[in-house]
Amino acid sequence: MQEARKTMCKKNIRVMQLVKLLGSQVATRTGKGDPLCKCCGEEPETTEHALFHCKSRVLAWATFPVSWDGIEEHNWNFWKWWEHMQGARAREDGNKHIEITANFLWQIWKARNGWNFNQDLKGSDLISKKTMEEWIEFDEAGRNSEVTNGTGPQPEDRQSMLAGLMEQHVSIMYTDAGMNQTRMKAGIGIIAKTNNGRILTTWSIPQPRGRDAAELEAIAIRTALSKAIEEDMTSLLILSDCKAVVDRINLGGHGLTSLDMLIEDIKQLSLSFWKCSFFHIRRELNLCSHRLAKFAVNLVHETRWKQSFPVWLNKEAHNDFLAVASLL
Repeated sequence: MQEARKTMCKKNIRVMQLVKLLGSQVATRTGKGDPLCKCCGEEPETTEHALFHCKSRVLAWATFPVSWDGIEEHNWNFWKWWEHMQGARAREDGNKHIEITANFLWQIWKARNGWNFNQDLKGSDLISKKTMEEWIEFDEAGRNSEVTNGTGPQPEDRQSMLAGLMEQHVSIMYTDAGMNQTRMKAGIGIIAKTNNGRILTTWSIPQPRGRDAAELEAIAIRTALSKAIEEDMTSLLILSDCKAVVDRINLGGHGLTSLDMLIEDIKQLSLSFWKCSFFHIRRELNLCSHRLAKFAVNLVHETRWKQSFPVWLNKEAHNDFLAVASLL
């Protein structure tokens, strides 16, 4: 975790350096050349304009999933805004939100340079997307480092967490998405079980191929929640092998990308249950829903099994149950 944390700290330092650099550039440019922002061409490129008020930056902030309500009124002065943001460390996941935001500012700076020097225009949603991708990669590296060094949650701890969640919820749904790039088709697979491993219902649902992998995984989870509501489930644990999506759901935040919209749908649907949790599991513990997703790619219409199941499905579900049980 130390190396991962050092990397993020370096980005925090870079943000401070770029703010000072931008301030000095503005001061140096006074009376020399065009002081207007090259992105919008409407206002002088002050630190605050470059990071907050430029039209392209306003759009980028609108898609950023971490909310900073309450400190926006200070964005007329970057240092005041930064000071108030640092004061949020006490809130839930405050440190994570600050680190993500520091990386977001760094991505804004890189996008600004890309346009100023190479006329490379990066879409506002891509800035937010790149930020979250790097954060998830950083967080994953940190977790792996912690496990390797024995300083963070060990595999046994995650197993205990999973065991506890399975005991707390009456129903469990495994979800997965699959794609066939050649045929330009996709599908999602869902299997609902009791917490003692008995199969309740399964679904194989074909999907149009027009979304990226993370969005399809989110659609699988959203669909599972809708199916659970139809089945009158009240206490639900969703298990997925897509860590990026599970982390986005559990991390919180808001944005305007298509994935953000799906995550928001998931959060709203989860409120329909007395208790609803989301947990990441390895692919080898989720082979049945993966097989259902691959099966869905070949379908035209949704296929649902209840009470009576194909032999291959029973076998895959049983293997998943044994794999999970071996960890508990």
